[in-house]
Amino acid sequence: VSPGADLLARFGVGDGGAFEAAGVTLTGRDDATPLRLHVAARRWTAAAGVETLAAFADGAGAPAGPAALRRRHGDGQVTAWAFDVARNVACIRQGNPEWTGGNRDAFPPQQLIDSMVGWVRPETLARPD
Repeated sequence: VSPGADLLARFGVGDGGAFEAAGVTLTGRDDATPLRLHVAARRWTAAAGVETLAAFADGAGAPAGPAALRRRHGDGQVTAWAFDVARNVACIRQGNPEWTGGNRDAFPPQQLIDSMVGWVRPETLARPD
C-alpha cells in the first residue's frame, strides 16, 4: 500500500509519480552493484533532515533518486520505501508472476523453471539479491 501524498508531505517527502528504475543501491556499502528491481517505483524527493538509505539506479547503475528514506523526530523515526519491497523479493525468488501457467522452456511438463526462463541473470548469481 502506497502512503498518501498528505502523509508523505508530513514527513518531508514529495511524490513525483511513477517511473522505471533498473535497480536499487544501498547507501554506505562498498558493493555498489544494484539489487534488481522488478516492481513499480515512485520518484520521491526529500526535504532537509530526511536521510536516504537506498537509491534507485538507472540502467547504467547511476543514481536515479531515493528508494528508501528515514526521518527522525524526537525519540522516533519513520522509514519509507518508494517501491513494494515484499513483492520485489517474491519476484526475485519466484520469477515473474505474469508468466504463471505457461510453458516457457518448451520442455513438458510445466515446471518451476518455466517462471524463471529469461529472468535469472547469470552475471549476478555470485551475489544473490
